[in-house]
Amino acid sequence: MFDKDPLTALQALEAAQRLAFAPLAFQATAVMRDRGVLSALADAVPRGLAISEVVEKTKLSPYAVRVLLEAGLGLHIVWRRDDRFHLGKLGR
Repeated sequence: MFDKDPLTALQALEAAQRLAFAPLAFQATAVMRDRGVLSALADAVPRGLAISEVVEKTKLSPYAVRVLLEAGLGLHIVWRRDDRFHLGKLGR
């Protein structure tokens, strides 16, 4: 089972990128949890929230909310439809 390298070069590159970005992903997720972004989105099911609504509920700056939600999109923690953000299965 462990007698050869099972990854292709592309798979190895993808795995290396996941490892390199893991600390950033962890920190962004922790801030979203600690500052109330995830709970605000959880409370907004099924309609989701616009950025301005997240700002109102969390008291974070619009810039901070946008950066966190965009990170959440890339991490599959949140998803967006019609400029409204929704908590994804991973974010739960």
